Amino acid sequence: MVDLDWHDYYEIGIDFIDSAHQEILAVMRAVREAIHAGNHDERLSLSRDLAAMIENHFKSEEAFLDEVNFPGLKEHVEYHKELLVQANQITEVCKEIDMTSNLTELFEAMEQFLVDDIFSGDIAFKFFLEYNGLIPRKI
Repeated sequence: MVDLDWHDYYEIGIDFIDSAHQEILAVMRAVREAIHAGNHDERLSLSRDLAAMIENHFKSEEAFLDEVNFPGLKEHVEYHKELLVQANQITEVCKEIDMTSNLTELFEAMEQFLVDDIFSGDIAFKFFLEYNGLIPRKI
């Protein structure tokens, strides 16, 4: 099971990005709890909220990266599209009450993908931001 708690090493150094990551992790924890509790209405509502949050966050993050001329933007956008597909699959599966095992597998895959996004995708642009003096470099 993926650790969905916020850790300082997830920090990018851009307030709106870090805040969004924290909020997404909080909603993911709530979705996980609703799945395990078998609360169909809550997991459906939360999964819709999560998909919308992720999509809005990606749009904001991509606009920011475009503004700072991040050279890996195209690849980062494609990476985000993959996660959005998974988030939307979770919402669709949440509509089916009897699909709990499939839902758990899909959700666990999305959890891992999101954490990977923070560690690999977002860390890449964090280094770019540090190198270009847009955020302070932490040693």
